[in-house]
Amino acid sequence: MPLQAVRDLVDGTVVSQPLLVGQKSLHQTKNGKSYLALRLCDATGDIEARVWDHADHLDKQFATGDLVAVQGHVQSYQGRLQIVATAIDKHPDQSQRSEFLPRTNFDIDDLMRQFRGFLRSVKNPFIQKLLYLVFDEPTILAAFKKAPAAKLMHHAVIGGLLEHTVSLLGLVDKACSHYPTLNRDLLIAGACLHDIGKIDEFSYNGPFDYTDEGQLIGHIVSGSILVSRFIDRIDGFPDKLRQQLLHLILTHHGKYEFGSPQLPKTREAVALHLCDDLDSKMQALAKAIADVPANENWTPFLRQFDRRFLAERPTQTIPMVDKDGKATDAPVIPDLFK
Repeated sequence: MPLQAVRDLVDGTVVSQPLLVGQKSLHQTKNGKSYLALRLCDATGDIEARVWDHADHLDKQFATGDLVAVQGHVQSYQGRLQIVATAIDKHPDQSQRSEFLPRTNFDIDDLMRQFRGFLRSVKNPFIQKLLYLVFDEPTILAAFKKAPAAKLMHHAVIGGLLEHTVSLLGLVDKACSHYPTLNRDLLIAGACLHDIGKIDEFSYNGPFDYTDEGQLIGHIVSGSILVSRFIDRIDGFPDKLRQQLLHLILTHHGKYEFGSPQLPKTREAVALHLCDDLDSKMQALAKAIADVPANENWTPFLRQFDRRFLAERPTQTIPMVDKDGKATDAPVIPDLFK
């Protein structure tokens, strides 16, 4: 049987192929029967799985991060697809584990061209030098292009950090056009650097997880330390500019309870936080809707939003025409007062 992409699985699909174990935990039903709850993934996405038979024995046969051979079928349960596995074994060849990690749907080289374009648009010489110093560092650049933006919540894919950063740059650029009092150079720098600490916060050679540094320090503080280190290499870097830039990194989560050491106290910090929050939530929502089976109309309950969402899928755009039947980009608005 040919390999089937996780994103293409539907209710009733028969599964017989290798998948990567992203999460594994042993549970018991109300009747005391053990079962395994898994999250399995490939390069296109992830899916929950359940193993109902011989769970205590199988729990000792493989671990989180292992490549496993899975047999079973897909079913929809409470609005969410899952694999019911009838057989699961540790795969004999573990050398290809990294090839099964979820990846961005965007071309990395194209994302980098867009990212470099934003860097070139910065006019402040101190900010521009800082950005080039950071992103011309080979180890930082390699990690920046590969790291996820989160373990689960949003852009949780290889290349997710770069994808999220480029998307955020587009948002703050539009915000600066709409609100001309915003300092564009400062905001562009904040968008480029706000999550740079995530290159050290996550491990991503296997299933995404937090590193010791991620657990003990976190990306907000480690990112601030990294940026401060590069600022110290630039002679004459204005102290006020340093404070404003670090403030953007330290406040981009917006609230103390969300991990921000400080609250946003400049216009640019407020704008960065709101744009960052918008981009992360829209991507998380898009993924949740995309994961809804074709015969379902609502997402499952999403704890991030504290609600369910109508699963409206994008439809094919119908070409618009003007009153003379010619193609136009503008919608035809009927005159209701004729």
